[in-house]
Parts: sequence; C-alpha cells; structure tokens
Amino acid sequence: MYGTIAAGGLARPTRIDGAHYGPVYEFENRTGDRATTVASEVHRGWSSGAFVQFGYAWSRTEDLMSLIGTSSTLIFQNNPLDGSIADRRLRRSNRDIPQSVVAAAVVPLAFSTTVSFLFRAHSGAPYAYLVGGDANADGTSGNDLAYIPRDARDISLVAPDSFAKLDAFIEQEPCLHAQRGHVMSRNSCRNASVQTLDGRLAKSVRGFEVSADIFNVPNLLDRNWGLVRETTNREGVPLLSVVGWDVVASRPIYNVALPSRNRVVPDASRWRVQLGARFRP
Repeated sequence: MYGTIAAGGLARPTRIDGAHYGPVYEFENRTGDRATTVASEVHRGWSSGAFVQFGYAWSRTEDLMSLIGTSSTLIFQNNPLDGSIADRRLRRSNRDIPQSVVAAAVVPLAFSTTVSFLFRAHSGAPYAYLVGGDANADGTSGNDLAYIPRDARDISLVAPDSFAKLDAFIEQEPCLHAQRGHVMSRNSCRNASVQTLDGRLAKSVRGFEVSADIFNVPNLLDRNWGLVRETTNREGVPLLSVVGWDVVASRPIYNVALPSRNRVVPDASRWRVQLGARFRP
C-alpha cells in the first residue's frame, strides 16, 4: 500500500508534499527483457504454376513494462503493476504471441484463371483482470491487478451475496481458478486464438488481369463462421472495483463488475471483397 483508502473508496497516497504536488514519475532504462523466436518454413512449387507454403513460429516474450502510451502518465496507468513500483516482476509481455501458423496455396485453373488461399492462425493476446479504482493507493486508478479470493471469507464485498456470481466466473476462467489466494500475475490470461482464411480469384484476358480478393471466406459462407472473439484488447480488464475500506479485515471493499468474456469483434469478423484490375503489357 502506498497510502490509505477512505470509507467511501477514495485513495490518498502518502507523499512527502501532497499539498503542492501530484505524482512525479522517474523513468530509467533497465536490462532484463527477454525474447526468443524459433521459426520454420517449407514450400514447394510445380511447373504448372501451383505453389504451396507452410510456416510455423514459436516465440516467448517477457518484459517489465510494455510500451503502451506516449506520455509518462499513460505508460504508468496502462501497465498493470506486478510487484512494486520500483521493482516490477518480469512477466509475459503484452506482445507475446507464442504460436503462429501460416499456410498458402496457389492453384492455376483452366481459361487463365488462378485461385489462391491464405490461412493464418495465432495465439490470442495476453491480459489480466484488474481492479477499478486505486486499490494500492498509489494515486493511479485502473492499473492494479485483482486479488483472486479463495472463498467468500477471503474478500470484502459491498454486496456479500454477489460472491456467488464472482465465484462462478472464477471457476469458468482457468487462469483465475489457478490463482486463488493470490494477486494474479500480469498477462497470465489469454484471449481466444485467431484464425483467418482469405481467398483470391484472378483471371487474365489479353494482358488484363481482373481479380477478387475475399477476406474472411468462412464468414462469407456462414455468418456464424470466421468470428474473431476477445475479452479485451488491452493488457487488463476490470473484474472488481474499490468502493470502500474494511477496517476490521484491513482490506478494500469491492463491488463486483464482471466483464463479458469472448465477445465478437465486429469489424474483424465481417467478410469483405476487394475488386481489382491491372494491365500487364
């Protein structure tokens, strides 16, 4: 704790001169970030013009803070605090995509027509569940990782009967269930994996080529296919919010604010068609 939380939930950081100054940030360069990538690719072509390609990449990326924002205030606020302010723990980076697959095929057909496909799949982006408000009273809201209670006695709620829905949510989310009794680790959850299949149909006629590029072919075939889902597009999503202080238990009082999981991302889930033409003398 970097200060105190009043009965109404207002946090007051303990500062040397809190009357004249707000937060003062000091940034420095540190070593310690780690990134490892292993990639492989196979491909084959035929005299007919047919071509297939398959690639796979495995990676692991860890850092102390991910660069999110352009000012000191935004960088501090957008990076969930894992550890102390001065000594953050090395955790999975928000840019960590451990699995990635790419497959492509080009098939010539009759009448100077070519059809091609591009399939891509990769792991979803990592994230963690946060506390709305200022749970550690450091003067910044929305960057504190949530404590995952063991049972109803392990957390103070403004509405105790809301623990049932919180408990059910924790049980349904493996990354939360595995961290009961702890402040959860930064980026220890992960969005659903993403798969996309795009196609292209091209025909050549006397030096002219006309083409149609179809993005998200499965969604064109069925509106329930090709959907991209995510819980959040940020490093953290609120699970609880601070509304007061439990003097007897010496801990914050929370309100349960459960987010929606695996929401459909509309723009990324829609199919699109791009028509083109070019002349090749």
